[in-house]
Amino acid sequence: MLVGICGPKGSGKSFAADHLVAKGYARVRFADPLKRMVSALLHDMGISALVVRQHVYGDLKDTPLGLEGMESLTSRDLQVTLGTEWGRQIVDPDWWVKIANLKVKKFLADGRDVVIDDLRFENEARLINGIGGRIIEINRPGHEYDASHPSEAGVPRKYIRSSADNHHKFASSFYQEVTSLLTGMS
Repeated sequence: MLVGICGPKGSGKSFAADHLVAKGYARVRFADPLKRMVSALLHDMGISALVVRQHVYGDLKDTPLGLEGMESLTSRDLQVTLGTEWGRQIVDPDWWVKIANLKVKKFLADGRDVVIDDLRFENEARLINGIGGRIIEINRPGHEYDASHPSEAGVPRKYIRSSADNHHKFASSFYQEVTSLLTGMS
């Protein structure tokens, strides 16, 4: 089974995927290659591996890096512009999709279930639906889509199979809702 997870920034996409990974799913992210690229750039600027990891993969994505002359720049800024303005607009609109597709197909061929937790664009949704995957949208009060940048505007509704509400007081309740959705999709 292939599951794509979409939702606004901070809605709990990775939180839901963590639950599926704990159940044996392989995680693939469209942004994996660009995260490695940003990590290498920050490391080359003298930032320690631990700090780079916190800014690129952890909870500090929206915290300014404090780089001289670019004090307000965040890791998310670098990832968004590298992914969209460079990768999608200059190289190929399907650049990240093609890379992820290779990984997804390998895991599926090996009999593994796969979760993609950074679904943001229509072509990514087409890939998931095109190879028989299902898309879940995560909703969370106070977290809305942001149309000011294409990467935060959301996936067209026609691709979304079901929704989970991340409003639960306890993680176990949210995990149960996600699990129930997947059971209903099989």
